[in-house]
Amino acid sequence: MLKSKKGLICREHGCSSCCEENSMPLTVRDIRKIIKNGYKSADFIVISRGERHLRNYEGACVFLEGGQCNIYSFRPEGCRLYPLLYDPSNDSIVIDPACPHQGEFKINQTSAEKLRKLVKTVKREKRRELIY
Repeated sequence: MLKSKKGLICREHGCSSCCEENSMPLTVRDIRKIIKNGYKSADFIVISRGERHLRNYEGACVFLEGGQCNIYSFRPEGCRLYPLLYDPSNDSIVIDPACPHQGEFKINQTSAEKLRKLVKTVKREKRRELIY
């Protein structure tokens, strides 16, 4: 999946369905980038099962407005990698079957490695939170 093509597919279709009822995990790095751009953590973070996720408001990500992402240029890594998902049942990277344009995406090694690294980071940060 080419990074530039990925964003074009969603924009071409005017699609933001991945932002509806999402549970996108947030890393410390994601949070810092968003705060650096003027947002308060209490406005966009929800904690579920010990992990930080993007908050939803009225059924969609708090940053989705009029079908557009207000933080697109500094959106979280998970949003950048979507529609790739990690499937823990068989330790694999898959394309989200709920994505209405899933047939237009392909998994490449670079994106798969980034997602695996993201999953490890989220798990590591969750463990750190539980320790403190």
